[in-house]
Amino acid sequence: MRFTMLFTALFSVTAFLYAAMVFWTLPSIADGAGGLVPFDQRLTGYTYEEAHAFLTALTPGARQIYLGPQHLLDMVFPGALALTLCLIFNRISDGAGALVGMGLAIGSATADYFENMVITRLLVTEGAPSHVMVMQANQWTVLKTLCSAGALILLFWLALCHFREHRRMRPARV
Repeated sequence: MRFTMLFTALFSVTAFLYAAMVFWTLPSIADGAGGLVPFDQRLTGYTYEEAHAFLTALTPGARQIYLGPQHLLDMVFPGALALTLCLIFNRISDGAGALVGMGLAIGSATADYFENMVITRLLVTEGAPSHVMVMQANQWTVLKTLCSAGALILLFWLALCHFREHRRMRPARV
């Protein structure tokens, strides 16, 4: 019962944070950048030219949303998502699968936090962005994506194995 309550609460918080970003802050930022996609949504990364174009197009209001509400939401979301995934991995698997999954989830959150720090520096720096900062932000973004994808693929695989095993253990119906 405790697991269900904890999982439900954590999943609800994570889903709320995600919805707030997807339906409020990130579209507002994109609108304030002439339709250009915010860094957080460029899952495969970006070039220096793309980052520079985004930062140049970003209006002061959109920049404030990025540095304000989006930053606040993205301070909590990665950790909440990682904890949610860790609970699931721990519940459906024991041993190496759970440890690898938890490692990937925590790795994704860590990369997301480093990405957020570099993006904040890019947003507050006047003038053209540093090539080094854009490269760092891009690397954290790609690492976040790889860890997230790995965690979700592993989660799908372990869940499939978990449900298959439990289905086999059920007594046959007569």
